[in-house]
Amino acid sequence: MSLVQQTCPNCCIQAEEIDRLQAKNDAHQKTFDLTWKASMRGIKIWQEANPGNDLVWPDHGDLVAWLLQERETLRGALTQLCRSIDVQQPSRIRDAHENAVSVLTEGSDKRAGEANG
Repeated sequence: MSLVQQTCPNCCIQAEEIDRLQAKNDAHQKTFDLTWKASMRGIKIWQEANPGNDLVWPDHGDLVAWLLQERETLRGALTQLCRSIDVQQPSRIRDAHENAVSVLTEGSDKRAGEANG
């Protein structure tokens, strides 16, 4: 125990509180950074799909709705493609399709869990 801590018992408590708050701040910063990077990826995808809007950032709710719609559109296209090929090579293509849909579903479920957790 330092001389300051011997003369001021609250210093230990204050140092612990500073450490606790710093750890909490670090966790919040990591969450913010993760969210920011994900938003920037989504905005870039939206901008690429909407030429002439390089300087536009869509509303976050609208962006999320658009991304979900795009995911459903791509999932539908993948399903249609796999069904058209399924007639020719049933087992191999069906397995690839099921794996692709599983990856899409697990990825979105995992991200939703991370967002809620």
